[in-house]
Amino acid sequence: MKKYINIKDKETAIKELAKYKDKKYLSVVRFVNVNLKQINEVVGFTLFHKNDLFVEAETLYDLMHQKGNRGVKHNYHGLSAEQIIKSLNRIKMLFCILKEDIDRYAISLIAESDSSLPMLIVIQINASLENDLNAKINKLVTIFPKDRIKTFIKGFSTSNILYLNRIELDKIK
Repeated sequence: MKKYINIKDKETAIKELAKYKDKKYLSVVRFVNVNLKQINEVVGFTLFHKNDLFVEAETLYDLMHQKGNRGVKHNYHGLSAEQIIKSLNRIKMLFCILKEDIDRYAISLIAESDSSLPMLIVIQINASLENDLNAKINKLVTIFPKDRIKTFIKGFSTSNILYLNRIELDKIK
């Protein structure tokens, strides 16, 4: 079963997404109107072929719980539904795109005025989802605040930094 969440309708999107914090749904969520293709203009070539972003319900559940609350997995970041939707709506406000491996990209967004931490969204473009859905899709792997973004970026070779806005990077502690 697939669930569609249109991030342009912020209030409804937050309400729908918040349901995934309470229990695990057996579904794939498709965020529509994420506008990933706008990133292609920034990097100067086609990185993303679709604007939508798929994510497994379990990943959403994990993102909305604090680290340590459910075992030893590393990707529990305690994000609210509002933070996730805000991050996805801010895709065009990016300052860094990193190629993590062949099909995985880390997109770092400019920090909001009420937060000193930029968000880092990791997307895999050739991915499989539960229910054997295999395709060239944009799959959300994780989103998290990055408190040491400069150190994180320095860990990448120059060839893996597809875009970097140094002015915005200098503003971050």
